[in-house]
Amino acid sequence: MANAVLLLDYLFAGSLIQARLREQVAGLEAVDGLESLAQASEAHVTSARAFVIWTGDTFDTGESGRASRASQIVRQAWTVLLAVRNASQVQGDARNASAGPLLSAAHRALAGWSPEGALRPLIRINGPRPNYQASVGLYPLTFALDLVI
Repeated sequence: MANAVLLLDYLFAGSLIQARLREQVAGLEAVDGLESLAQASEAHVTSARAFVIWTGDTFDTGESGRASRASQIVRQAWTVLLAVRNASQVQGDARNASAGPLLSAAHRALAGWSPEGALRPLIRINGPRPNYQASVGLYPLTFALDLVI
């Protein structure tokens, strides 16, 4: 049977992931949604922030990807992009030093968590590589969420 919430809002999980991060990860200035990874580079980061981005779907088109005769399992990928301001003039690996504990907290908050409407708990999957720019470091954690449509 298809997920009723998914049929009303295909990207409903984004707001649930944002809320979970706000509740579970101390030390973030803000948690917001974005439409692309490029937007995070343009955001003004004064202290640690997280962005949640839907990064697409995958479908198993074989029999194992069917939930029933009329429904299918969709695996949505969601990337949490932690943005940390550059302070390297003080310490060469300052961004990594401040990002590490926040990345661990974000992973703990989401890995194994089942948002309402999920078929299975979130799992970590491969995602984009970190991106270090002059003013900000961008650290991605990507999760898969299985839903029935």
